[in-house]
Amino acid sequence: MTPQGIMYTCIDGPPVRIVEVERMRNRAGFLLVTGMLTSCGVMLPLVGCVESTPTRPTKSTMRTDGPFVPVRTRIHPLTRIVSGEDGERVVEVHLELYDYWNHAVKGVGTVLFELYRDRTMGGGVTGSTQEMRWPVIDIRDPEVNSRPYDPVTRTYLFKLRGLPEELPPGRIILHATFTTAGGQRLPTAEHVIE
Repeated sequence: MTPQGIMYTCIDGPPVRIVEVERMRNRAGFLLVTGMLTSCGVMLPLVGCVESTPTRPTKSTMRTDGPFVPVRTRIHPLTRIVSGEDGERVVEVHLELYDYWNHAVKGVGTVLFELYRDRTMGGGVTGSTQEMRWPVIDIRDPEVNSRPYDPVTRTYLFKLRGLPEELPPGRIILHATFTTAGGQRLPTAEHVIE
């Protein structure tokens, strides 16, 4: 089971995203996430981290970010790969933002999309390799922010171009990282592309 939207805070470092904690812990007894754990080291015992949850907005944070600032992202299941008008393969990403009360909200900030491929390393431990990274999408300007927003699904629809003609073998995972205008980086959302 993959814990969606959960951050783990290292005792001696900043928060890190841990992918498929249960599968890795059950398979190997320790965590090994290639390219994801930098400040905590490559191997990290599960007891070295504690789960962190979004904090309730306070009067001081409401003055800067507002009470309904996004604290969690989700890549909606409508996300898929389609053929564009010119025949180019495009990833249509439906990105949802949620506030502290778990309500869908619009958000002002930036979005980074990355494509990863699962691979098996020595000892049967699975890790991920980054295959693609798109330029950061800036939706801090209200006019720009309103263009990709779909009020029916309450998601932002982004069309990511530049996919290779053939995706590499293995499970393909799309990551989306939203950073608020105030600089708060939200937990990375993941979605397996079929």
